[in-house]
Amino acid sequence: MKQIQQAGDSDIESVNSIREACGALAISGYDYDWIDGERGTFIYKVEDKVVACLTFRPSGVSNEKVQLDIHVQPESQQKGFGTEFIEHALTHFKSECSYQSIEALLGPNEIRSKPFFTRMQFKEKSRNDRGIILIRNIEEN
Repeated sequence: MKQIQQAGDSDIESVNSIREACGALAISGYDYDWIDGERGTFIYKVEDKVVACLTFRPSGVSNEKVQLDIHVQPESQQKGFGTEFIEHALTHFKSECSYQSIEALLGPNEIRSKPFFTRMQFKEKSRNDRGIILIRNIEEN
């Protein structure tokens, strides 16, 4: 059984384990605390095991953009979880938030993820020393 839900305190260890496996830093309580319409962390469970996590928060000073941070366990990649996860997030953003666009940062070790984000209609916005910044309008189908 597959399930997408808000992360709770009991999920933080699983979330950080996935982030570590993907080469990302662990998150603290504030980073995953849920604030309706603004920020939070979703988890994707398959057979009661957390296989992916998605954190979102405002990007920059204006609340028009949301920064998306998605990680899927390496052994669970290429199974469609990331696509389902982003589609779920888009539905949430359209109904619960006032964001107009999503930004994703691909660090140097994540460049191989660019084809995935391109299929999800993200376009390259800029490049900097941290990686490639991709952007997508919330309303795009």
